[in-house]
Amino acid sequence: MDIFLQTLLSVLVASIGDAPQLLAAVVAMHYAKIREVIAGVVLASLFNVLLSIGAGIGLHQGVLDGSIDPRFIMLLQAAAY
Repeated sequence: MDIFLQTLLSVLVASIGDAPQLLAAVVAMHYAKIREVIAGVVLASLFNVLLSIGAGIGLHQGVLDGSIDPRFIMLLQAAAY
């Protein structure tokens, strides 16, 4: 069971993948409050994903109703890349 939990934690941390989040996970493993730090990292990642989804939905609706030019979306994509 211990190896299962270690593997599960490793996959969770690897899937999150951002350098500050990985640093927070390493610090959490060094200190006693690993659950609180990992929960904070997961919640912050979830918030980030939900924010991105909301922005994507808003931009999509803007393109559909004609208030946003599709070329503007291409420009945003190029700038984000």
